[in-house]
Amino acid sequence: MTKKEFVDMLVKKHALPRPEAEKILNAFLDSVEDALATDGNLLVRNFGAFKVVRHQARSGRNPRTGELISIPESSTIVFRASKSLTDLIN
Repeated sequence: MTKKEFVDMLVKKHALPRPEAEKILNAFLDSVEDALATDGNLLVRNFGAFKVVRHQARSGRNPRTGELISIPESSTIVFRASKSLTDLIN
């Protein structure tokens, strides 16, 4: 589902004007970004948890040439669905 399709669903399901639905979704997404950037995690009850996981710099090998390369430090976002969301999907 794309962001546009999600906004369309909000408009249809909650009888909202399109600009208001877009504003609500954008506010939610901005809040998630802010929470992850400042705190590193976000827990939404009955939905799931977002967490920033940091990977330290390490060395690796280029599989094609076999030469050693350095892999820089990086961060990724991990989402773990709540039990109620997982049960709903299954």
